[in-house]
Amino acid sequence: MFEQGARHPARDLVDSKCVNPTAFLLASAKMLGHLKLNNYAKAIQDSVYEVIAEGKIWTPDIGGKHNMNEFTDAVFSKVKLA
Repeated sequence: MFEQGARHPARDLVDSKCVNPTAFLLASAKMLGHLKLNNYAKAIQDSVYEVIAEGKIWTPDIGGKHNMNEFTDAVFSKVKLA
């Protein structure tokens, strides 16, 4: 129900840290919304979109040079709870 959409093992990406965690983060936000934790869901979703829109921290698949840890750190540094 809250899958990020990857249905293949992607063994070539294991331990590479070059995967894009956007789908996982947005699926997690949807799950939080389903659990009626809407403030948390919106905070994560807005932060993901903000990082992507800034264009400073991108993973290689969207034209960047940062790894998934750097992207995730950038997202969570922007989380603001209302």
